Amino acid sequence: MQMQMPNTLEQLPEGGMGIKIISQIADEIRYIRTRDHKNCLFISKAYDQEPVKRLPKCHQKNLFARLICFCQRLILTLVNSYRRNRTKSRYRNLRLTVNSDLNSVEQILEWYGQLQHLPIPQQVWQLGQIALVEAFTNVVRHAHKGLSQSTPVDLEITVYNHRLDMKIWDYGQPFDLESKLKEV
Repeated sequence: MQMQMPNTLEQLPEGGMGIKIISQIADEIRYIRTRDHKNCLFISKAYDQEPVKRLPKCHQKNLFARLICFCQRLILTLVNSYRRNRTKSRYRNLRLTVNSDLNSVEQILEWYGQLQHLPIPQQVWQLGQIALVEAFTNVVRHAHKGLSQSTPVDLEITVYNHRLDMKIWDYGQPFDLESKLKEV
């Protein structure tokens, strides 16, 4: 599934398309009302990390070159072992609070860009970016419709070994996610 980011805010879909796009991207999507009267949209996308490539056997005659080959192989062995043993490990957790204003999208994209150096497959990184922008614009256009632009939207992203989780909190009236998903 190859999706393109819109060039302008005006090109972002309306009329339920955002939820449809998010549901096509996400492996898991939930929507709950919290005890502190916020709504939380949870989006999760699983992925496989790209495997570490094996180094070819070292056929160097020079002792120093053979030592370098040995060290490289040892490091790769340790990295592979580390990855196998940390299947649920968390790489990074980011939080951001922005105003309920579509102009905050640029700030959100810059913030999300911090994840680009992590071992997330490029396609998953791009799909996560799309889902995040869609979720945020849904909050601004629907959940916070009629509220002040200074109403906060809280965002959280957690990157695990094989999963990207996003949470978006809003202060609007809750809606029935399951019904909305059936509509679109």
